[in-house]
Amino acid sequence: MRGDLSSLAGALAFSLAFFWTAPASGQEAAPEARWYRVELLVFSNPADNGGEVWPPTPPLAYPEDFRFLVDPDRLESNLEALLEARRVDESLAADAGLEEWPQAESDVDAKGIQTITLLLPPDPEAELEDAVDSANSTETVEQPAPADETGAPASDASASPVEGLVNAIEDAAPGADDEILPPPRPSPFILLPQEQLEFAGAARQMQRRSNRRVLFHEAWLQPVAERESAIPIVIDRSGDSQDWPELQGSLLLYVSRFLHVESNLWLNTPGSYLPAVWSMAPPPLGPESLRVVEPELAESDLVDATSALPWYEQAARGDDGSLSTLSETEAAAVSQNGLTPAEVDATEEDMTIAEEALGPVYPWRHAVYLDERRRMRSNEVHYLDHPLIGLIIKLTPIEPEELDLLGMAELAEKAEEDAGNGALINSLPSEVGAQQGL
Repeated sequence: MRGDLSSLAGALAFSLAFFWTAPASGQEAAPEARWYRVELLVFSNPADNGGEVWPPTPPLAYPEDFRFLVDPDRLESNLEALLEARRVDESLAADAGLEEWPQAESDVDAKGIQTITLLLPPDPEAELEDAVDSANSTETVEQPAPADETGAPASDASASPVEGLVNAIEDAAPGADDEILPPPRPSPFILLPQEQLEFAGAARQMQRRSNRRVLFHEAWLQPVAERESAIPIVIDRSGDSQDWPELQGSLLLYVSRFLHVESNLWLNTPGSYLPAVWSMAPPPLGPESLRVVEPELAESDLVDATSALPWYEQAARGDDGSLSTLSETEAAAVSQNGLTPAEVDATEEDMTIAEEALGPVYPWRHAVYLDERRRMRSNEVHYLDHPLIGLIIKLTPIEPEELDLLGMAELAEKAEEDAGNGALINSLPSEVGAQQGL
């Protein structure tokens, strides 16, 4: 299949290159921001601060407008973890006809925020009613597609998605007055595979020989806009975990005659350089990069007017409405304390409410702020230094012809994905890195 894909991708690239051409005479294309391959390495320096003193309460904040880098592996693991957490006991699921549930859809918006929408299983009673209504109604018989001169159907159902895409592009060849579309672009802000990291060897050597620790090391593709329209990138996920990692903050890349980088990063520390008792107030947690949308239940989906349980969850509960999946250890504890399963559920809910009211506890004593702005040149390695934290960054420009090929290769890869498994999560194809020669 992959060998066939290569030839089809070549045909696709030829078609795209033919039809996505420069604007015709008299048409002016809007200037496009220059694209770069960005690699960022952030590390901690040894704890000896050389007697330096830092502000006790630095002005730490996340930007109001922001975006995230997209990690395809993280998207998939988020979805799998959520579905696993919602999965009921296998035997109960089989009894209720729910072997294939729960199910969900996963989408990523322009800011890199993942939204997982949980889907409701079909209600068997409702399905039965629909089947009866359908059988009693008069259905329109779909007519076959008209045949061509050879007697074959006009559309070739056996054509692969890539071939179909090529045919569609050729059929939609622009006329003299048609608007010329810009060539496709690769998906920006998606993490590249770890084997494509240019600083990987230096990072390993640095950790072995100098007692420094890597806190963040990733690479991605992105257009770099002027400062007025550039969006800061949040590099931590503290908004999802609701705790404080060692490294937090954001990074802004923009162009103003030259390339610029602005760091808004802070390192949470044990505060060994502080007086014995004092500690700062907790810094803010980041915005959420994962959102879960629960299905809206209609009144017919509820067990009764007060339980607010969908029918499929009722199937996993006992006659008294309590969860019937207690282990032997849990059942012994229930018996020993004289609690019913329903009371166990209520107690656990009270404990959860109490934990949420108290909120997470800041496990550090201080945060050291790296707030710097640096002018950069492309193809050069730049270093932002601090006694406790360091940042290495490099921006490599992507030439227009190479950018076109990257976009075409990703388009062909997505066509193959749609044909293969209909995956709900799209990741940056490996062919993109191969085309880039990384």
